[in-house]
Parts: sequence; structure tokens; C-alpha cells
Amino acid sequence: MEDGIPANARFEDVIIAIFSVEATSLFSILFELSTADYFVDIDSRDPSCREAGVCTGSAPNNTIFVGYMRVNTT
Repeated sequence: MEDGIPANARFEDVIIAIFSVEATSLFSILFELSTADYFVDIDSRDPSCREAGVCTGSAPNNTIFVGYMRVNTT
């Protein structure tokens, strides 16, 4: 057991999106899997994206975004 997680619990992190924004511009990302636990870019996490499954905003050139879904397979 580690960090309060039961020894028999199994988690699987699934990468659902990796992409870059080519230039400073408006972007909009819609997850087909609205159950994604969080949406994170190279620098920070945005809770509003985690809740809605949709992110809209502007980003600097070549910003890398990664979306994850954590699945409890216990």
C-alpha cells in the first residue's frame, strides 16, 4: 500500500490526446470522453477543462497539451 491506496487497487492512465498549437491562436478542444479526470499542458493544470471536458482559450507557440483519463480497474 502506498499513499493510502489499497494494495489491490489498480489504476490505468490512458493518454487520450497529444498535440501542439502551431502558433499563438484561439484553440478549442472537445473530448469525446467527458469523464477525463484532468487536462494538463506542459506547465499547469486547468480544473475547468477537467470538469467540462472542453477547453477554449489561447496558447503560445508550440505549447504541448496532454489529456489523460485515469481508470480504476479494481
